Amino acid sequence: MRLFVYIYLSLALFSAPLQAELYNWVDADGQVHYGDKIPVEDARQERKVLDEKSGRVIQTIERSKTVDELKEKRKRDKIKAVEAEKEQLRKSRDRMLILTYQSVDEIYKARDVKIETIENAIQISRGTLRTQKEQYNIFRSSAADFERSSRVIPKRLLDKMAAAKAKIIRTNNYIERRRREQYLIKKQFTKFVNRYKELTE
Repeated sequence: MRLFVYIYLSLALFSAPLQAELYNWVDADGQVHYGDKIPVEDARQERKVLDEKSGRVIQTIERSKTVDELKEKRKRDKIKAVEAEKEQLRKSRDRMLILTYQSVDEIYKARDVKIETIENAIQISRGTLRTQKEQYNIFRSSAADFERSSRVIPKRLLDKMAAAKAKIIRTNNYIERRRREQYLIKKQFTKFVNRYKELTE
């Protein structure tokens, strides 16, 4: 009995006609076609797979893209990826902002602490700068004495003057950098406040 059922099912399976797919496509000249095979010249065109009984579209197969289209797609995908990364970073920063500060006043206090810390460093550097200028003026006065007496300024003294001047330049540059840092902190914290208000109000 089992053998009979097996043979019956096998015969029914192999004797059933295979259902061919029916396609609908438009060729390069804009002509609409229907058929169960796609000609080689139209193989790159978009085509729709139809249900043979109802004619309903069951699948759409996009046409193959040209090299330029593929390049453009990669370019768009890259832009989208960059934008997605920026959006993720923005959300992460927003989360950190909300978790770090409980109010706008806290943001201002944090800003003021940073500004004051830098200001203290600047004031110390200003004291150093005054000392450096005094030292340089002493060397320059000694050099002037040599010039007034028509004597050659010793190389050692000239080297000390050059070194003192270099120190003055470095200290001035440091103070300028720290002032710039203060400006950027104020600008950054203004953005923090504005964004915090957007997120909480």
